[in-house]
Amino acid sequence: MARVENRIELKDHIQEKVGLIESTDLLSFMEVKNVPCGKVKNLKEVFTDKSAKDLILIEEIEHVKTKRVQSAIFKWK
Repeated sequence: MARVENRIELKDHIQEKVGLIESTDLLSFMEVKNVPCGKVKNLKEVFTDKSAKDLILIEEIEHVKTKRVQSAIFKWK
């Protein structure tokens, strides 16, 4: 129960320590330890990725050019 009782202090402590480590170093360490994780990207980082660019739908609807993100990304056979 101490973890629940000290949740705010624990979060602050972890956030402070993790903030001192480069994300690539932290991700490498977690991978070696088999801890499932991934980098949280901002929208600019997301849409510079080729696979994400492929999800952008550009079309004209009622004479208005639109850009949307495709929501169904899995293809069913």
